[in-house]
Amino acid sequence: MKAIIMCGGSGSKIAPYHRFWQKSCLPVGNVPNVLRIINQLKAAGIGEITVVVDYLEEQVRYLTRKCSDIELVKAHPSKVAQTLESICEGQQDILVYYGDIYLHENDLKALLESYKEKGNTVLLKTLDEKYKSTDYICADYSGDKVKSFYGHPRGNYGNVKVGGCFAFNGEIAEYFKYDPNTFLNVCVGQMPPSEFFLEQTLNTAMEDGVVFHATFTRHNYVDIDFPWDIMIANQYCCEDECSKLTKDVISESATISKKTDIRGFIKIGKNSVIGDRVVIEGNCIIGDNTVIDNGAIIGANSMIGNSTFVKDYCKLLANTVIGDKNRIGFTAEITGVTFDHVSATHQCEVYGVVGRQTDIAAGCIMGILRFDDLETEIKAPLKKYSGKYTNGIFLGDYMRTGIGNMFAPGVRVGSNSCLGPGLVVSKNVPENKMLLVKQEVVEIDWSSKRYGW
Repeated sequence: MKAIIMCGGSGSKIAPYHRFWQKSCLPVGNVPNVLRIINQLKAAGIGEITVVVDYLEEQVRYLTRKCSDIELVKAHPSKVAQTLESICEGQQDILVYYGDIYLHENDLKALLESYKEKGNTVLLKTLDEKYKSTDYICADYSGDKVKSFYGHPRGNYGNVKVGGCFAFNGEIAEYFKYDPNTFLNVCVGQMPPSEFFLEQTLNTAMEDGVVFHATFTRHNYVDIDFPWDIMIANQYCCEDECSKLTKDVISESATISKKTDIRGFIKIGKNSVIGDRVVIEGNCIIGDNTVIDNGAIIGANSMIGNSTFVKDYCKLLANTVIGDKNRIGFTAEITGVTFDHVSATHQCEVYGVVGRQTDIAAGCIMGILRFDDLETEIKAPLKKYSGKYTNGIFLGDYMRTGIGNMFAPGVRVGSNSCLGPGLVVSKNVPENKMLLVKQEVVEIDWSSKRYGW
């Protein structure tokens, strides 16, 4: 089988991370998602893999440089259909996998088994509060078959979400020739963009009588479209990977203090150290050359990267992912995801996603709940969304916070930005900006005479 991973989209809805990240390269469990998918495909026995690139293709090439057995093909946005037609030429069995989804290995296995048994198969996801039909490409599904795909339909048209993974025979490749460069199946009054949609190609095939079966996701799944989806994908990865631990997996060169309280199974890499008074509240995965010391509290199902320090009575809540070369210090509290080279210390409280090379100053409070505890509505870019983790804050790459910053829920701060001390951040900050508080000082007379002396 030939596998094609789609890694070309610009992903503007995931701002502020679109500036420096190809969406498929965002870290999930400290592994770029495209590499996680490649490893997953290889584990499923698929050795012939092509990655289709465009936006920030250099990042994909850099991250896959050690994958000598895969092919990278550039597809200009106006030529995606022709590129796929060329890649699929002469292939009997084809798998297309969107590079921005988190898919459990067992759901991929179920898709491949369905294709082997029944033929053309599409992965589907049940609609729920997170996945509303009007936000996604959906399918009209009944009787084990997909009747048609619809673009962001009202619920009476599409009853399930398309899951971003498709297995079909080589005859489908013929239909790439007839791509209309838009999505035709939309509700009256909608405005589909002018771009390639694989689902439209499959619609054309179904109009000619080609049958598509379906299999549903039954495990953790997320379509990484928005910044808060990064938190969801990493939470799912924590749950999936940590649940695999049925015993301790400890490198021979790792050191664990006898004064440590470990309440689950741990996987710890080479030369890593767990020091005195550390509490690990459940299963945990720790990388190489990492030090966890001096009263740090690590929540259950957490993942900590390589060459990282977590120490001095800081706290990581459950399902938190800390990247490589982080410095998490004195009484910092973190829930969510940090990318590589993040520094956070001195009584800061972080709830959200922190981009790489970002410095969290002392006393910063982020992503606190609103007084009414409602989920924050976020505009991205024109439509408002709310859901799990939209109360978080989302800091871009290469930025600095100021001492005592406070962040309202849902705020996004652009990359290459700087915030001054004492700033209350209540709205989004563009990239390449510095924000400083303009102080107004009132001077009045004050002395011992105030008290009658």
